Amino acid sequence: MGISFDRLIIASSYVSEILNRLLALGIEIDNVEWYFAEEQRLVSADELGIQKQDASEILYAFYDLALNPSTYDSAVFAARAEMARQRLRKKWIHFIIVPSLIEGGRPGDKQRYGGLQHIKWRQDSVVVSIFKVLEHCVACSQLAHRGEVFAMFEGVECTFPEAYHPENPTDDHRLIDAISDCVAGGDPYCFKPPSIARKHTQHWLNKFQNGRKLLTLTLREYDYLTERNADLIAWQRFFSKLDSKEYCIVIIRDTDKMYHEYPEPLKEYKSFPAASLDVRFRLALYEQAYINLTVTTGPSSLLYFTQFPYIQFKTFVPGVPAQEKEFHKTRTGAEVGSKFPLTRWNQKWFWFADTTENISYEFNLLVSTIESHKGEYSE
Repeated sequence: MGISFDRLIIASSYVSEILNRLLALGIEIDNVEWYFAEEQRLVSADELGIQKQDASEILYAFYDLALNPSTYDSAVFAARAEMARQRLRKKWIHFIIVPSLIEGGRPGDKQRYGGLQHIKWRQDSVVVSIFKVLEHCVACSQLAHRGEVFAMFEGVECTFPEAYHPENPTDDHRLIDAISDCVAGGDPYCFKPPSIARKHTQHWLNKFQNGRKLLTLTLREYDYLTERNADLIAWQRFFSKLDSKEYCIVIIRDTDKMYHEYPEPLKEYKSFPAASLDVRFRLALYEQAYINLTVTTGPSSLLYFTQFPYIQFKTFVPGVPAQEKEFHKTRTGAEVGSKFPLTRWNQKWFWFADTTENISYEFNLLVSTIESHKGEYSE
């Protein structure tokens, strides 16, 4: 159809329908404008934000719940998908959450995480939120049943993992694989808060921070494997030694305990429930912090893929399968006591217990490092 124009103005509320018809006729719509009657002005195609994504520009990332958890560990998968997007030079990622044949995901997850409703809540509030916070996430789809993935899988051009097939799901949330992806090419530090979360978090901090350096403490408060939880007495003793005129302390409680009775040893310090509940606010708070302090827990996996300063304590816990030497060897690729490959100059995995002495020593060491880097950039 031989239609050409220098400028086309749509003066109708049916602008989407008209644009779709123009595209169907093969007409370029870059020079289309819309008359916005309420403000009596013309809106350009750029301001309208007309979406013209091409499927060939999208990497389709399949997060298969048959072998991957409904937890913060999905951050590893998200970062790996982002590095694959960079290597493949795709513009966008479409995350697809594939349900397991087993109700609740992996065997035992329904029992481990408090039942089916709790699992579904985690998928919505944690997994989907982590995927969507990535700048290049164009969509996140949660399939209704496993059969749907076959039709979708057959219709896509570029997938992550590259060898993924729904008949042969893979475990794709291992840190050791993220390290390999980084070596292959890609920037792993991909998690940043959206501007609206920054704005609201800063507004909350402005009420009491008063120019002080922000320290966050991310707690683990689970009722099982309690030996992994933060030593609240040790943290209280450490905080009590700090100059309250220099440092402002904010506690990020375990998501399941954010509105429970406040732990007695830390009752004098502020908590930010929004960060416990919402990945975007958590990242915004982490970004504002002078140093983020944490024990090894699900949300700390977000920090691995940021440039924010942090120290992670209790990375190795003897007798706990998910933190034993063999686990780290096969899952994180790190030897106990070694430097974790993804940590930057202002980040550290401290392998041992969060005693007051260990916390104080490692904190002071990182403070010295940060202060020596002021005014410069270093890897």
